[in-house]
Amino acid sequence: MKKGFITVAVVGAVFATLSLGLGGCKKNNNINIVAKDVYAMSAVSGANYLKDLEGNVAKNLLTSSQTRPTHISNSDVSNIKCGIQMFDQIMINNGISQTTTKVLDNDEYFGTYNFVMKISLPNYGGTTSEYKMYYNETETKTNKEIEDENVEVEVSTNLVGIMLVDGLEFKVQGKREFEVEGNEKESSIEFKTISLENPNNYVVIKQEVENDEVEYEYEVYENGIKISETEFEIEKENNKTFVEMEFADAKLGKVEYKIKQTNVADKFSVEYKNGNVTDFIIVQELADGFSFVYSNGFQEDVK
Repeated sequence: MKKGFITVAVVGAVFATLSLGLGGCKKNNNINIVAKDVYAMSAVSGANYLKDLEGNVAKNLLTSSQTRPTHISNSDVSNIKCGIQMFDQIMINNGISQTTTKVLDNDEYFGTYNFVMKISLPNYGGTTSEYKMYYNETETKTNKEIEDENVEVEVSTNLVGIMLVDGLEFKVQGKREFEVEGNEKESSIEFKTISLENPNNYVVIKQEVENDEVEYEYEVYENGIKISETEFEIEKENNKTFVEMEFADAKLGKVEYKIKQTNVADKFSVEYKNGNVTDFIIVQELADGFSFVYSNGFQEDVK
């Protein structure tokens, strides 16, 4: 079977400049994520990353002579935050949820979009962040063939719409492909979130599933240039699900993060590795963001 449309584009700017060959998949351990959930995770994560890119990434909680360890960059902080936001639902089963309905005729976007996806992201402390994505999804190709008693089905769709986040609007585009041949299954999704203020700033998130293997890739573009790329792999260890991230940046090189849920539901441990440099970070979810506590005792609030 062909490999769908997800490929790792290596451009000469940043992330992929290192040509890491990000292709290794891991077993998904019966982790099942439907297409709309991937769209929801991608839309929220992409929009929040663009907010960080075009605003302030973090605010210090403590007035202290201490600072964040010098080897931990703003990109590291954003990557860890996005990793937790994207996979919170998988790690603790209490993360992003979505409901999709038809746009009502009294809605201001009626006539432009057919569907609205309402996305909820619970915050610890009892509050919930709400997002909306208005979109149209159209089928672009459907093939069905029977060969040697095997049924082959191939379906692909395109999505276009807008994402509303905290009064801001982002353009979104998505592509989905599903293919079945006998007992073999492949699916791939590519989702792009674009800044309306600067259309050359955008985030591309890709998911590919082949039989029992799942892989995510996360690409960030600034001024039309790829500045970073991350591969996510979902694994299980001692009955706990965790996320491994491999980040590549032209300036920072290859950085690895391993995010695990602790015995406290709203707290995560992060193992950091950049070449020979290793570190340890504790991240706790707050009502309106995250608290990062570093190995040197420095703490900052990440919105």
